[in-house]
This record gives sequence, structure tokens and C-alpha cells, in this order.
Amino acid sequence: MIQICNLNPKPQTVETFGADEGFQVDKVWIYPPFDVGGALENLTVQIVVDGESIDLIHLHSSNYPPHLSNSKWIGIPLGKHNSNSPIENTCLKGKTKLQVRCTGGSGGITGDYKIKLIGDYFKGDSAVRRLLGSMFNPVPDTVYDVQRNKSVVVNRPVACTIKNLS
Repeated sequence: MIQICNLNPKPQTVETFGADEGFQVDKVWIYPPFDVGGALENLTVQIVVDGESIDLIHLHSSNYPPHLSNSKWIGIPLGKHNSNSPIENTCLKGKTKLQVRCTGGSGGITGDYKIKLIGDYFKGDSAVRRLLGSMFNPVPDTVYDVQRNKSVVVNRPVACTIKNLS
């Protein structure tokens, strides 16, 4: 399991991986910043995987869901991490760099916050195969669109290796 945290006021966390390493992120936990009065501060969270930026969430004080004010954290599932189906395993995968970028509103971020990325770390091809098996998408997957009454078959078997994580 890999856990990467971005804590205020530390600089943006960047994890780098070697040539025979890779990762996938299947959950993001956000403990957002609150000001001294207990109001949510604006926060935008981006995850950067191998140089590609993914806008994950924008929390704004005016649209903060009231039911979350008691729990003080937000969990975002990104996919079923141990599945070799491309329909189920929509986790973020990469092999060189993983970074969390956070920006605040016009006043910046004054309260403490924490972003946790939770997922799997792979050292070598055998680690990928232990979790996902020897092939990714070994059996064709079908996506059915009810509105159009059509199906699309996804059939692209790929060997489970560090090189193919992306």
C-alpha cells in the first residue's frame, strides 16, 4: 500500500519512482481546511500523475454539503484496485511521478488540511502480477448503454507489467 500525504504548510509533495517501480491510487481522503470560526476554506485539489494533471475536486465554502460538517473529511473512491477489468479498475496509474497540488481562494489557505492518496506500490513486474494477474483485460468487458440500447465490447488484453501501467 502506498500513502502519500500533503500537509499544510509543507511544500507540495512529489514522489518519484524508479524504472522498475509503479503505482496506482484507488482512494483519496481529503481533510479540508477550516478557518478559526469553523467555516470551510476554499480548496482546489489536483493530482499530477506522470506529468498529467487531473482536477480532482474544488471545495467552496458556499456549496459545502451540510452533512459533511460533522465528519470533517471527504473520501473519493477512484476504482476497484484489485480488478484486472478496465471497466472496474479506473484507478490512477503511473510509473514516474505522483504529486498533489492544492490551491486556496483569494485569501489563501490558513487552516490545516491533509490530502491522503491511498493505493498500491509495485516494485517489479511480479508485484503487478500478484495483484492483477498476468493479463489486464483478459476477458472482453461489455458496456451497455440503456439510452441508446447499444453495447460496446472492450477487448484489449495487455500484459500486467510496470511498463504497461498508465
